[in-house]
Amino acid sequence: MTLSSRILHFWRSLEPRWQRALVVTVLVAVTASVAGAVATLLLGKVQFDWNRPLFMWAPVPAVPKLVMLATYGGLLAVGMALIAFLIRRAATVDEIVPALSGAARLASRRILQTTPAQAYILVLIASLPLVWALAVKPFQVPNEFLALTSQTIGTDGVVRDNLDFIRRTGLEGMEIPLADSAAAFLRIRLRPEARASARTLAIELPELYWFDARRNEFEIQRIDNVVQYQALLALATPADLPALRKRFVADLLSGLEFAGRRYTEEEKEFLRSNRPELERALVLGRFFYHHNFIFSAAVAQAVDPATVTGSQYGKGLTQAFAAVLRMTPEPWRFNAYLLLLYAGYPLYLALVYVCARGCGLRGWPLALVTACTVLSYLMSEIETVRLGVGLAPWRHFLDIAVIYAVFRVVSKRRWQDCLLLLALVSAGIYWSREMGLFIGLAAAGALGITALVQKDRRSLVLVFLLLVAQVAIWKISNPHAQTLMVATLLGVNTPGLPWGFVWATAASIGAMLACWFWLLRALDIPKAKGKLLAEWVVVGTVVLYAAASAVYLMYYPRPHHLAPYFPALSVGALLGFDLMLRARGGQRAVILLRRATPALIAAVVACTLFLGVLRATEAFLEHRIFAKHVMHDWRMPAAQLQSTASPRLLEQSVALIRSRSKQAEVDVLSPWDVVLLPLAGRGKNGPFVVSFDSLLTEVEVIRLADHLVLNGGDVIFVDTRLVEGRYELPLLEQAYMKDRVRASVLRLRAHAGLRHVFARIEPCFELVEKGPLISAYRRVSRQCASK
Repeated sequence: MTLSSRILHFWRSLEPRWQRALVVTVLVAVTASVAGAVATLLLGKVQFDWNRPLFMWAPVPAVPKLVMLATYGGLLAVGMALIAFLIRRAATVDEIVPALSGAARLASRRILQTTPAQAYILVLIASLPLVWALAVKPFQVPNEFLALTSQTIGTDGVVRDNLDFIRRTGLEGMEIPLADSAAAFLRIRLRPEARASARTLAIELPELYWFDARRNEFEIQRIDNVVQYQALLALATPADLPALRKRFVADLLSGLEFAGRRYTEEEKEFLRSNRPELERALVLGRFFYHHNFIFSAAVAQAVDPATVTGSQYGKGLTQAFAAVLRMTPEPWRFNAYLLLLYAGYPLYLALVYVCARGCGLRGWPLALVTACTVLSYLMSEIETVRLGVGLAPWRHFLDIAVIYAVFRVVSKRRWQDCLLLLALVSAGIYWSREMGLFIGLAAAGALGITALVQKDRRSLVLVFLLLVAQVAIWKISNPHAQTLMVATLLGVNTPGLPWGFVWATAASIGAMLACWFWLLRALDIPKAKGKLLAEWVVVGTVVLYAAASAVYLMYYPRPHHLAPYFPALSVGALLGFDLMLRARGGQRAVILLRRATPALIAAVVACTLFLGVLRATEAFLEHRIFAKHVMHDWRMPAAQLQSTASPRLLEQSVALIRSRSKQAEVDVLSPWDVVLLPLAGRGKNGPFVVSFDSLLTEVEVIRLADHLVLNGGDVIFVDTRLVEGRYELPLLEQAYMKDRVRASVLRLRAHAGLRHVFARIEPCFELVEKGPLISAYRRVSRQCASK
């Protein structure tokens, strides 16, 4: 019988009411997707391209992210109902497991003879690249800043200065002004009637043009095409037209020459050796950018415990890091921070192991949980593991402990365990608000459903206390001053999301919820007690936790964002597997399910080893970066590192910051704040942890300007090159690194936002000391307008 005939036979076997229900379910799901797609195209103003995912990253607020979130919730409910219906009407375990037995026969017979101890050894071998990256070489940093000089060692042994080589060859069309170089822009006077047009053009292309309203001048960084040239001709006064023509011809010839050029072997070798570092430098920072979100707030509190600062990843987490940094000698504070951050990986692995044993897992199930935890670490690239502060186990450290506490509450039914659960949920939210809320709501939801099913009023009291505790702790765990909630909800500056991803995520979680409800009936949960009931509740907690956490995945769909939930999911999956065996205790079902187990073990261990090999390759390639460059020692006041970049410019700027400001938090208006503040051992003052990445609209520009004028310190540090209009231009469209062209444009637009802030507050400050990267300005007034 063919698949189509089987489907037709199944359809005819259904009662008319079930046929109607199935048709309505499908129509609702399809209508929701079509409506969401139309809303995305109309509201998001996203260009449609058949060769790319449907929803591309747009510079406008991605309003349809809210539509996607609503669609995800609807699909989740529809998928759960549909799959539960199919399981109830057609699928029993005896019908499902024969298909699994065929896959089990493909597994090697030796798998059946292996022991969990051998699996632990294989997992340990797969973990060695992480040990190398996080424990052996945690303090080596590639050059991530175009203006910092570095030296490349060629295959011929010749050492080449990178900045000199790029400027001499015009590589990739990059223009990198040095500290002592003149401005590369052309400044023209504007016709009186052209001010509005000049303002519009500068807003549309801030990476190329700047409108100086006070001086009635227009700054031109580059002219890319004839359309731009014609627009500029309408702005310039007659006296500036010759200079404008000369600049257009020069830029046009430069672009034509670049488009027709062929790289020499020397240039190709230089690109191969430096592309990893150049790609880092062409985006909005990498290593220091990400670590700044924790370290900036933590080091500020370490310097001055009375400092009140918003925390991107949780108040408790920040205070714990600050306590460790406070006990660390200042020259090693950034090093201590890195070691503490990376120590979360083995500590969380140990906690998962202990809690999984506490939930009753032994032997192979326990080995699989351990393998899945290591697998969750290996899912991310080495670079992502080293800089992904939001993915590190510290952020969700208590989720597995909450799951274990839920198991004890249901299986032991003691008041001490209820207090433990309340304490862990409260601590989880105080530690990290979002992740704590996800696991807290999941625990309350699973316990609440169980209490309703069993008509247990005492358990409902516990659920009520859990919800009250979460609300109370949320209020005192200090709001994230740096989080733009509206921008977050709208999905601004987040990647586009293909609808297939929404479908797959909703279907997967819906299937898990459907199986959980099917076990409710199959195991007679309304009458169950002890370990059986505890396992069922833990499975529900894990599934609800995954459903809540998937909201984060909806906003930023990347595989490594699944990693934090793998350990908890593995515990729930194995407990659910045990419940499936209990639900269908017939000998045939038990044999078939156990026969499929070796294939599962083989897949998990093989996947762990495979990813371990990939990460080892990445570690080797990363080592080659350092081997092909001259290494420099960074001996900074708060960090002792090694890098391929020369620290000379950074040392001068750090010395300027520490000499001019003794405060724990500093006002800085520069894209260099992500590296200068960690090296100086200072925190970032103001409403945003990273200013240049937060200036999404004019509202944020005014907000930052008002802070600097009204609430800022007496000294602010401003980017010298931005003030003077000297900064790296974006790549040309024909560049070899095409995947970084758009990133380089966005980087320059973000930098231009900082210049808008300074233009508003400049009358209130005067220059007191000029540096190569940043300059110190002293307040002279609080009366300048920020309108």
